[in-house]
Amino acid sequence: ELLANVTLPSGKEQVINVKIPAGVDSGTTLRLAGMGEDQIPGQPRGDIHMTINVLPHPIFQRHGEDLVTEAHVPIWTAILGGTISIKTIDGKEYDMTVPEGTQFGTTLAMQGAGMPRMNGGGIRGRLLVKLNVTIPNNLTDAQKQMVKAASQA
Repeated sequence: ELLANVTLPSGKEQVINVKIPAGVDSGTTLRLAGMGEDQIPGQPRGDIHMTINVLPHPIFQRHGEDLVTEAHVPIWTAILGGTISIKTIDGKEYDMTVPEGTQFGTTLAMQGAGMPRMNGGGIRGRLLVKLNVTIPNNLTDAQKQMVKAASQA
């Protein structure tokens, strides 16, 4: 819910409580019936039409009902496979399986962890996770020898 200050055409200011539907996107216009101008005697109040502007999120980018984010994956997990911890937009944390041999830039999808569909009865989009493989830059000499030996096998 959102409290908004609205200036009516008559210049009268009013505070309204607006319930923003889950999954609303920028450009959506909400009709607030009977909350508008009340200056004409004997006539019902008018409506307010409010256009929504959704601000960008610092971690997730929105593509319709899908959300896109990035995750850093250690090179060893990318090579051998494993799991990484992913946090969704609503703060829940999940383990995501990284398949063996995953390449830099691979995108994995988590169904039902994206944005809710507006008026969609609880249906949610996907969370798309782009994997950035991280390569260590501080290997010991012994670790470097192991990598060399593995690459020549």
